[in-house]
Amino acid sequence: MIILTLFIFNLLAEVPIWAKVVDDFDECSKFFYKGKEPQGMDQNGKKICQQYENGGNFYASLYSTFHKIPVYSAYTFDPTCSNHDGEKSGFWFIEPQLSGFSADSMQPEKNYDRDAIKSKQAVNDDYSNTGYDRGQLNPNGFQCNEGRAATFTLTNSVPMGACFNPVHWKHWEGAVKDILKAQPKGGTAYLVTGTVPSVDDRIPNQGEFDAPTTRDYQRVTVPTHVWTAVCYKHNVNEELSFSFGYIGLNQPDSRINVKTVPQLNNQLSTLYQISEVKIFIDDCFSEKRKTEDIVILQENPATYDSRTGHV
Repeated sequence: MIILTLFIFNLLAEVPIWAKVVDDFDECSKFFYKGKEPQGMDQNGKKICQQYENGGNFYASLYSTFHKIPVYSAYTFDPTCSNHDGEKSGFWFIEPQLSGFSADSMQPEKNYDRDAIKSKQAVNDDYSNTGYDRGQLNPNGFQCNEGRAATFTLTNSVPMGACFNPVHWKHWEGAVKDILKAQPKGGTAYLVTGTVPSVDDRIPNQGEFDAPTTRDYQRVTVPTHVWTAVCYKHNVNEELSFSFGYIGLNQPDSRINVKTVPQLNNQLSTLYQISEVKIFIDDCFSEKRKTEDIVILQENPATYDSRTGHV
């Protein structure tokens, strides 16, 4: 019996730990408001509890192997982090488990056969010389230390236009950071950033001077829209809680539109052509005064008072 027990123990010890691509988000549910993932998104998406160098879970992503982009990433915001906390990764990671490899965390692409990896996900070459950035859904500037490095994975990235990403989208990421940093202590900010995949727009495109055999073309879907929903829940005083969302066309001249969470749900339901999207289970205090103030902020951002959190 002892020998049999030791044999079973040793056998189990050799079994790979599939801790990243998961059947459900239970082990990383802390990144979702009330532990509940958004409803109405791609039901065929692969669920990933994003890990970095076996350092635990840093955020969650729902990934489409068909479009080779994330449907969304869900994360929290630590107001004590600065943009300079920790070093960002020197390269972009991939998720080996999506392509059938065993690994405990995201890995450098160079460690694997690229042809084997690319069947289920994007690779770095897909973005080269396309005019599109690797736009992070969970932005590295919202995280610190290893959490910041963990955002540099292609399972957290989508093709964003070279003007849309560093200008329009980054502007609103900065505005959200300012809003959340101005809130009183004792709250948790839950964020979900997602995409609306286009029907037939994919990169890379074969250019006039590209040979047909240079690389594979039309692989990674370019999203038509990118959106974020923010839920701030104060743990003591619900009157300090609020939510809002914003969405923009992935185009150079885009305007970012700020909405209540129910309004964003309705727009996404139309864009996804499904009956109902529910980002936060109860829309996260969308009726609060602060929600109204932040939606008004779009029209006149200079009127926002970061000391009071009101317009």
